[in-house]
Amino acid sequence: MAEHPVERPVEPFAGPRVEVYDGDLSRVAVVLPGTGYSAERPALAFPSLALREAGWSLRTVVWGSRPDAATGRAAYERVVREALADRPDARHLVVGKSLGTFVLPLCAALGVPGAWLTPPLTAVAAAALGADDVPGAVARLAAPAVLVGGTADPFWDRDVAARGGADVVEVPGAVHTLEVPGDWRASLAAAGAVTAAVLALAERITA
Repeated sequence: MAEHPVERPVEPFAGPRVEVYDGDLSRVAVVLPGTGYSAERPALAFPSLALREAGWSLRTVVWGSRPDAATGRAAYERVVREALADRPDARHLVVGKSLGTFVLPLCAALGVPGAWLTPPLTAVAAAALGADDVPGAVARLAAPAVLVGGTADPFWDRDVAARGGADVVEVPGAVHTLEVPGDWRASLAAAGAVTAAVLALAERITA
């Protein structure tokens, strides 16, 4: 496994780049962070570490500045399509946080497994973010998937999450960062639960 990532620019947007970690090329995970939530923060960093230790290859998008929703979605959809095209025979997994979950409808249509962290499932949140198609796409998730949200996150709707066949992990008291304000122990436990859910999904895909 390569010690350092190889950075590949994502065109035509100047802001993002893709860090590629070489592992087993028959198992490729794409990690898509949120607008203000980088892949170095707990809900993505620990699942990414677990996937790497399990031997997966990773493609992680890194932004130089905060993208708007349309720019982020277009870049993320392109990264997903390129990963599929580069390794058509591989097992694929998308791990998306917030903005990263905007590719959920695309993955539902293509049958790509995904771990969807804090997706905008309420009508108000989805409309405000230009992601109106995300809540409806949950019911069309046929490939293995897990939806993760916090009970204190205004984006989260447990009823919408339960409409499809995806596994659902709900973190009591967690806000949109999947942290529990004022309770570091609960926040630490939440990071562990998210990591375990992502790794369990990865194991299902390769079983």
